[in-house]
Amino acid sequence: LGGTPGKINSVDAPNIDTSAPELLNVSVVSKTQISLYFSEYLKQSSAENKLNYTIDNGVGHPLVAVIDKDDQSIVNLYFINNFVSSEKYVVTVKDVYDLCGNNIKTTEAEFSYYPAQPNDIVINEIMCDPEPEIQLPNYEYIELYNNSSSDIDLNNWTLTVGSTSKTIPHVTINADSYLILCSTSADSSLSFYGNTLGLISFPSLPNTSQLVYLSDNNGTVMSLVEYSNSWYHDEMKKTGGWSLEQIDPNNPCGAIDNWIASKDNNGGTPGKKNSVFASNPDLSPPELTNITILSDSIIQLFFNESLDTTTVMNKSIYSVDNNFVNPSMVDPVELTYKSIILTFDKAFDANTIYTLTITDELSDCAGNIINDYNSQQFAIPETADSLNFVINEVLFNPVANNVDFVEIYNRSNKTFNLKDIYIATRDEETKDLKSIYQISESGYLFFPNEYLVLTTDIEKVKQQYYTSNAEGFVQVNSLPTLNDDEGVVVFLDRLENIIDEFSYNKDMHFSLLNNFDGVSLERVNFDRPTNKKSNWHSAAENVGFATPAYKNSQYSDTVATDDEITIEPEVFSPDNDGYNDLVNFHYKFEEPGYLANVTIYDSNGREIKRLVRSELLSTQGIISWDGLDNFNQKAKIGIFVVYFEIFDLGGNIKKFKKVCVLAGKF
Repeated sequence: LGGTPGKINSVDAPNIDTSAPELLNVSVVSKTQISLYFSEYLKQSSAENKLNYTIDNGVGHPLVAVIDKDDQSIVNLYFINNFVSSEKYVVTVKDVYDLCGNNIKTTEAEFSYYPAQPNDIVINEIMCDPEPEIQLPNYEYIELYNNSSSDIDLNNWTLTVGSTSKTIPHVTINADSYLILCSTSADSSLSFYGNTLGLISFPSLPNTSQLVYLSDNNGTVMSLVEYSNSWYHDEMKKTGGWSLEQIDPNNPCGAIDNWIASKDNNGGTPGKKNSVFASNPDLSPPELTNITILSDSIIQLFFNESLDTTTVMNKSIYSVDNNFVNPSMVDPVELTYKSIILTFDKAFDANTIYTLTITDELSDCAGNIINDYNSQQFAIPETADSLNFVINEVLFNPVANNVDFVEIYNRSNKTFNLKDIYIATRDEETKDLKSIYQISESGYLFFPNEYLVLTTDIEKVKQQYYTSNAEGFVQVNSLPTLNDDEGVVVFLDRLENIIDEFSYNKDMHFSLLNNFDGVSLERVNFDRPTNKKSNWHSAAENVGFATPAYKNSQYSDTVATDDEITIEPEVFSPDNDGYNDLVNFHYKFEEPGYLANVTIYDSNGREIKRLVRSELLSTQGIISWDGLDNFNQKAKIGIFVVYFEIFDLGGNIKKFKKVCVLAGKF
């Protein structure tokens, strides 16, 4: 009759499904929900019959069973009783049919409920620059490691790379096991090395730096890494082909101190224990490094490492003196929890320096409690006027593989925000400002009578030189190029008002030094003119040729006296040992407008040094002699006469003779 009405077509008979559905996996979604994954689509009426599912240990039947709206092979079971953490359960499934009426065999499957905690799953290896290939396939990947003792399902977790997020489908990482996340195109190649999960449009991993984090299905950050190519600790390997490996998975916030380039000959170790694996615990407490002002009632705190997300949000651990109560709000600035914002209900007073203190309840993410570095001053900053702070020390010719630095000193009673201050130099020909850099993008408070060293690498400066003020350093992204022979350092505000400017050259160094490499130029006195040559001298040898962030070895006070000309010290020894290397001639006149000639003679009346010729003086100041003669040779040990001829344009002349002694070691 040309057909088989009411019957299955004969041509379809070989394709009839006669296989019963199978339970493939159990995913624990929460303490009251599990999801069952079957091998095929299910008949809805049987799949949603709650009596077809039973869990032991007193849990019983689900409150409701619902087939998944996006995938008919998944059944979601919801229970009244909570699962107990880490306890093993058995779910029994029966009388569930597929679409062709095949009934599942009574099946039992074991599972346990374990609520994953932050850093149970850690980002453990990153291949962000696979070219040029070493031995591994030319694909980027991120390796996850289950650092817990329980299997963990990543269903609906999220991987975020920069601003790109990808949802992770159902996949379980067994305890002490690895999972390689990669692109779908890389899946087959990388599966040779271990368990993989290929993601469509896997986020690109920049070669230089990026923030990468993993969030659970509730949005809680479970693992976070902000890698950088400095983490390789190897100039050759950071050019490509080598992965970044975590040293100790139990130190997930160790950052640069806990990551390094792979040592495996393949270029990485996807899917297995890292080649650099070792015990590397974080035993250092967190430190409060800086506070800046955002408004008259809001401050921002900066720390040297990531903090515990629970303790840092406790408002009661923060206190401010001058009768301030605890902050009304605590807000993290970023996911790394290295900076927070505190909001107070009343405003801070201008011209008052406050102190914020943090109690010993604050800890880093490794559990180390904050110690003595738990307080900082802050104040509402003011505008810097000319010479409110001055250039105080400059290292422009560092030793090999070291860096330049510029030290500034706040000689005013004001507090400044270095966010408003810029450093620059000048073009040699046009004298226009160039290479202008903001000192601090996030802000840094500069207090009265404080020394601060600006450099691109704090640790290198500290390794090279002693400092009694380890906190007096500011890491800057860039400094103007400081030439080894001569140059200009300029500090200015955003309106290009000059605060201080120093034109240096190598001839300002103590000429008897054999080598100027690694020797800083120190300012002798804050109140003397910046560009007066006699106000600068090489740092003393006995302090290591530099005094970063503390009082200069060549510093000299202006001596208060009623005499118009005084000498201090009367006996000096120009050997650059930091003790009386200069003799200072202090002058003080009641009237302005005097010019000076100053000449040094030996005890036989022979001219040794023409120190000053027709120089216009201020009403008071200092003229210094470093013990060198007119030929830049060190004068002989002995007694010297200093002859001053002071005159004005009205023909008034004053003459003074003073005696000093140049001493030396025998």
